[in-house]
Amino acid sequence: MVIQTYKPEFIFNFKNEIIISENINKQFILIAKNMKSSTDAKTFKVKISQDVKLNTNKWHRKRFTSDIEKTKKKINSNLNMYSKLNFKDITENILKLKITTEEQLDYLINSIIDKFRSDHHSDVWNYLLEKLIFSNINKWKFNNKYVVERILDIIHQEFKNIVITDYQKTLEDYINNNIEDFYKIKYKNYGLMKIIAELFKYNLVDKNIITKNLEYLTLDINRQYDLELGVILVTSLFKYISLEEKNKFIDYFSIFLKNPLLDKKVYFMILDIIDDKIDEQPVIVDNNTEYFTDEQIETCIKSNINDYKDDVNLEEFLVNITNMKIPVKSNKLIYYWVLYILDNPDDIDIAMMLLSSCISKKIIKFNTLKYGLIEFLNDYDSFKWDYPKLDTIIKDIIKIFKKNTFLTFDNLKFIFSKINGDIKTKFI
Repeated sequence: MVIQTYKPEFIFNFKNEIIISENINKQFILIAKNMKSSTDAKTFKVKISQDVKLNTNKWHRKRFTSDIEKTKKKINSNLNMYSKLNFKDITENILKLKITTEEQLDYLINSIIDKFRSDHHSDVWNYLLEKLIFSNINKWKFNNKYVVERILDIIHQEFKNIVITDYQKTLEDYINNNIEDFYKIKYKNYGLMKIIAELFKYNLVDKNIITKNLEYLTLDINRQYDLELGVILVTSLFKYISLEEKNKFIDYFSIFLKNPLLDKKVYFMILDIIDDKIDEQPVIVDNNTEYFTDEQIETCIKSNINDYKDDVNLEEFLVNITNMKIPVKSNKLIYYWVLYILDNPDDIDIAMMLLSSCISKKIIKFNTLKYGLIEFLNDYDSFKWDYPKLDTIIKDIIKIFKKNTFLTFDNLKFIFSKINGDIKTKFI
């Protein structure tokens, strides 16, 4: 490659032809001032190569970067490394940052909130949010305002934006014109609901405010996207409220289930809340009941499916499954159902029809389906060599569950977040 070089005189010929705006001129003056103060320092030494073509000197930008910019870079660097493996160490690094101005602090707070909201399906950011609120309380107090006050102001404004921008209409427009922004906005507001629940946990958000927010979000059953946020908020609150309060929410949302106008996704989100509530109830163990071993569960499922193939009696099949001594929440029901399909790929339509009927009739709960798939997919490596069509069959199973609206995209994201190993890209 030939490099064309020019003498400085040639370049300077253009200096009078270029008009520099006032703002740019101010920046040049600032750069010159910084360069002068930097070059006055004895430590500033740059060795210049005599051969322009071989000159590899790098621009010493770090000498002209302000303290605020340096702090912002450190904030970004730490937050980009934040994960389940190192979240405590990174949090400690962040709390040790030299925050000396409101601008730096506001940048830190907004960056953390943005990360929390964007990664709404993970609970790892809860730790950092807690430490941010309860650490450096006086050290990071600027203009007589604590960190927690700044956080509450931001959260209040973000929720206010949902109200004043007509969130429902906004997402209706995006789903037709910009699906990428549709999901981005939707999931970030899911994250906002989780933050509100976390602030409630620390008694920083009053119950009356929560009630008022829920009233707005659940005011109209036809505003499905608002209603989704209401369900997400309640789901997040369930970790921090009493059993009596949970029951009140269950009763309230159960009313929605009776309305035929309720959006299907919201319908199943509410069912998940109810199922989670049921799972928390103490299990009364009958010592006279003989629970099946894994092998007996597998045999029982195979037997019932094969009997159905002979008699084609759906009602009898459902009765038999209901009367099985297997606990109805056993993940093994799903585990061995999928295994049956792998062993009998030609029967996938029959097996999936029967499984779908059990889910529709609530013989098998949605949580059982989710956690059963998680348990099976965690054993993926054990099956991949024995079943050449494993990937294809799992894709078909997931496709059927999605078509029947038993699994939403959010459900699948949750399932694969619990899987050991990286097989998510194969099936989503």
